[in-house]
Amino acid sequence: MYHQFMNQSLFSPLKISGRELKNRVIAEIPSSFLANEAGDLTQDMIDYYERIAATNVSMVITEPFAVDKNRLFAKQPGISNTGGIFSLSRISERIRAHKAIPILQLFHPGINAKPETGLNYVYGPARFKHSRLKAEVRQYDFKQIAAISGLHIDAAISAWNSGYSGIEVNGADGGLIQQFLSPITNLRADDYGYKGQRGEKLALEIVKAIRKTLPDFLIIFKLSTRDLLPGGRMLKEAINLAMALENAGVDMIHVTAGFTIGKVDYAFPTGRTVANAPFAPDCAFLKKHLKIPLILSGKIALPGLAEEIIRTESADAVSLGRTLNRDLDWLNIAAMNSEHVKVRECKRCPTCSAASTGCPDMKGYAFWKLDLDKHLIRRKQ
Repeated sequence: MYHQFMNQSLFSPLKISGRELKNRVIAEIPSSFLANEAGDLTQDMIDYYERIAATNVSMVITEPFAVDKNRLFAKQPGISNTGGIFSLSRISERIRAHKAIPILQLFHPGINAKPETGLNYVYGPARFKHSRLKAEVRQYDFKQIAAISGLHIDAAISAWNSGYSGIEVNGADGGLIQQFLSPITNLRADDYGYKGQRGEKLALEIVKAIRKTLPDFLIIFKLSTRDLLPGGRMLKEAINLAMALENAGVDMIHVTAGFTIGKVDYAFPTGRTVANAPFAPDCAFLKKHLKIPLILSGKIALPGLAEEIIRTESADAVSLGRTLNRDLDWLNIAAMNSEHVKVRECKRCPTCSAASTGCPDMKGYAFWKLDLDKHLIRRKQ
C-alpha cells in the first residue's frame, strides 16, 4: 500500500527554466498506432492523449513524431503531414486543458526507416550491414546532414506555433541521432564520425540551432547512457555528451539505455525479466555531473519506487509509458490513503498495443473510453 504522506516527494513541484511542473510524474507516450496509414493524426489519437493528460501527470511527451517522410512504420505520426499547425495544436490544447505541459518529441529513424515504396535502400551515418536490416544502408553526405538539422529546426518551430511548451530531441531508441553517437553504426572518417568527435557533432548542432531560433523554448534531450550491445557506446561517453548538451542549452535530459537495430522489439531493455528501474544507477551517476534536471525512464512500475527515486535524488522526475497505459489510475493510487487498491503492474509486452486495440492483459478493455472522473469506480479486478 502507498499512502499520500509516503509519496510526498513524488507530488512536490519542480521548477524548470521559468516553468513549474505540478509533480514529478511525466507521461512518455509509447507509439500509439492511432495515426492513419499516411501518418496523419486521427480523432482517436487526440482522444487518447487527453485521457493520458487527465491522469494528473505534470508533462506529456508525445510519441515520436517523424521530422520528414522517413518512418519506422506506416502509422507513425509525422510533423510534415499532420494537417499543419491546426492538427498539431489539437493535441497540445487537450494536454494543457488538464494543466500538463505539452512536449513534442522529434524523431528520425535513419537506418531503421521503412524503405520508400519501390526502393531497397535507406540512409544512415555510414554504410552498414546487419542481419536485421534488409535494405541497403547508404551514407548521408554533408548536404543531407545539413538538411536533417534543418528538419529539426522546422519541426521545433511548428511545435512552437502549435502551442507546445517545448520539444524532445530523441537521441535514443535507435534513431538517427543515436546512430551517429554509436561506434557500432557510425563508421565515418570525417568530423561527423565517431572517431572524430564521438559522433556528437550532429546532436550538438541540432540543439544549438533550436536554442538560437527559439530562446525561450524548452529543449529536452533523450539520451541513452549505454548501447547495451557489444562494441557500443558506454556511460563515460554519455556523461561527456550530457555536459556538452547542458552547455549547448538543453533544459532537461531524459535518461534511458539500449540501442535498437532493425525491429523495434530488438534488445528491448525493460522486458518482463528485467528488474524495475534498471537505468536508475546510471541516472544517479549522471546527475552528479550536471546542474539541469534529469528524467528517468524505464519500468518504473510502483509509486513507492518512484518516490524513492525522487527522494534519494537519483532523478528529478520519472516518466511512465507502458506503466501508465496499463493503469490510468496510477497517480490516483499513489495519492490515496487506502490499503485495498493497488497498482496493476504492466506485463511489458515488446510492443504496447493498449492505445490502439486495448491492453491484452485487460482482455480488450479499451481504457481510454472510460469516463474521466470514474477510473476507480470502473476498475476491473
